[in-house]
Amino acid sequence: MSETSSAPAAHPDNPEPSGAPAENTAPQAGQPATAASSSSARTFEIRTVAVVGEPGLAVPGLVRALLDSGINVRVLCPDAATELEILSLKPVAPVDAAPGATVPTLEPVRGSVEHRADLEKLFKDADGAAFLSPVGLRGRAWRPEKHLADLKLAIETAEEAHVAQIAYLSTIAVDPKSEAPCLREAAEAEKMLESSRLADFIFRAGPLMGPKDGLVARTVDDAAGASPFLWLWGYGDTMVQPIHASDLGLCITRCFLKRPENLKPGVYSVAGKDALSLLELVDRALEKKGRFKLKFHVPFFALRLVMLLGDGSTNKPGNLGERVRLLLESFTTDRNDAPRLLGAQRPLTGLEKTQDELLALAT
Repeated sequence: MSETSSAPAAHPDNPEPSGAPAENTAPQAGQPATAASSSSARTFEIRTVAVVGEPGLAVPGLVRALLDSGINVRVLCPDAATELEILSLKPVAPVDAAPGATVPTLEPVRGSVEHRADLEKLFKDADGAAFLSPVGLRGRAWRPEKHLADLKLAIETAEEAHVAQIAYLSTIAVDPKSEAPCLREAAEAEKMLESSRLADFIFRAGPLMGPKDGLVARTVDDAAGASPFLWLWGYGDTMVQPIHASDLGLCITRCFLKRPENLKPGVYSVAGKDALSLLELVDRALEKKGRFKLKFHVPFFALRLVMLLGDGSTNKPGNLGERVRLLLESFTTDRNDAPRLLGAQRPLTGLEKTQDELLALAT
């Protein structure tokens, strides 16, 4: 289990007063002491946020939330297909909009996270930035072998462009001593942000759920499949607390808003309202479909044997070894800041609602 997954986080109910200096206190156990913690809080509104990251679930969820909050968004797009997907999120002014009402802009920027010139174009005149590379039970979803190098270049370029603050998507299973590379690198990335000149907001998130998420969507697909059998790696006791991509987007957006005041830089744990084992996740999907299947478990000794026979090095992100190691972690938190970040008007999206959403898409 992650050593820091249940660590206290900065409290969203205690935002930094606008224009007032941040408290210069010692960090709580497990909470990084950010460089921004001793700097002045921002005294202006965030108008434009530049977004870098995985285009499947995390980025669209944040883009929608930012646009709905009236913030202009600029997104780094590596190819034409991604650019079209991002443009599909473009808001449309309502027909009953008041005269002179403005609609936030959505600007795709074609380029690569590896090229400084492309990042300079992305961050130019931006007030805030977001770097999103989700971690799940299959490892890091986006550029796993280049993560730290990508983040380092993004931080440097954002500093040079005088971006005020950055939101970074970490994981609630972050652990500097883990044998899974993605969890160790998440801890190293958090330290990298601490030493930057940016006001850093770190969101330690549970696994994402939504269309094609690789976790909840996969169990729904398996439950709906024609086969009477279902295979599970390990014993199904890995604990997860998945958060819907739209909820995550709203949580991250909160750090760019004043409601009624700025949010303090620091670490926030954000997860869904359902904490359950992988076996329970599968059983709920089968129950939802009204199906019964024979479940076969692949024991850990067999998985380790496959690791030894193949390339089982746990030092390589995204391979079999890392995926097996991740099954030994816990992706849950006993300190969930998501309800406070979302507010009373927006309850967390539960597993059942997400399963209904996925089943509707499948039909």
